[in-house]
Amino acid sequence: MQKFLVRAPDGTYYVILPDGTKYQVVKQDAAVKGIVAGAEAALKKLFDETEASLATGVAIKFANQ
Repeated sequence: MQKFLVRAPDGTYYVILPDGTKYQVVKQDAAVKGIVAGAEAALKKLFDETEASLATGVAIKFANQ
């Protein structure tokens, strides 16, 4: 899928998909990067724990069960 990066006269950048859908590109500031890093770390920990549990045959129970 081909994408186009376009700069509007006001300096805003947009990604435009072939179907005409337009998405504004948002610059990541330090706060956003911190949130993303925290979420990635939590997901990695969950994945590692799940993988270890599956390897040892331990049953995994979710909070809503």
